[in-house]
Amino acid sequence: MIKGDMRKAALLKTAEELFFTRGYAATTINDILENQHCSKGSFYHHFESKLDVLTALCRADAERAYERYARDAAETEDPLDKLNLLLSASFPVQEAEKNLCALLMQLIATPEGEQVLSVLFGELRLRFFDDFCALTDELARQERAFLPIPGIPTLVFGAYQTECRQMLKIGADMAQGKDVPPQEAADSLRAIRYLMERTMDLPFGTIHVADAARADSLLRACAAHARSVQKELPTAPAVGDHRQMSMLQ
Repeated sequence: MIKGDMRKAALLKTAEELFFTRGYAATTINDILENQHCSKGSFYHHFESKLDVLTALCRADAERAYERYARDAAETEDPLDKLNLLLSASFPVQEAEKNLCALLMQLIATPEGEQVLSVLFGELRLRFFDDFCALTDELARQERAFLPIPGIPTLVFGAYQTECRQMLKIGADMAQGKDVPPQEAADSLRAIRYLMERTMDLPFGTIHVADAARADSLLRACAAHARSVQKELPTAPAVGDHRQMSMLQ
């Protein structure tokens, strides 16, 4: 790894730790710089803003998720097993990525949060969608799935990602102190399974994304942490006050 890449990786690691321990809104670019003992010039060589750091963390998360999938998928030849591994790896509520999950729960209701989620799910789609299509095509070729029209994999993967967003929204509601019954996580996972099995005519019970109880437990743990570090955004500055008051700073 060259020096510039090492500096970028170190800034990302520090930012993730600070965002997680202090909260995204409470962490400034200066906090990251002071921790790394580097200049603003060095920071802005790699990132345009604090939000750019966060979106870079989402890209790194998606890359790690795909690496986990590729490693595990190499251990089996069965396309249905690989499909389940793909769904599990691309599911955003992961023990391996719980820091980012907790961070997203702080931001999901903000304009910045919507942008970050768009980046995350766009990156996940970029890495996983072609494999998803290849696996569903292979299942259809083996007559283990039925794809009556070409657009079904696109429809199904898009709906799957929508349910994944819903899972993060459930966690965000928990972080806001709302009373969310455990059944909500289970229902969201059941919807994913039902959608895929019915739409592609897969045998009942063959799709598995995550254990519902474990997903609910992880959501609650991430939400509790998000709630513990969440800060109120500063009020808007008065007219003529040019101080930066955004979460982006």
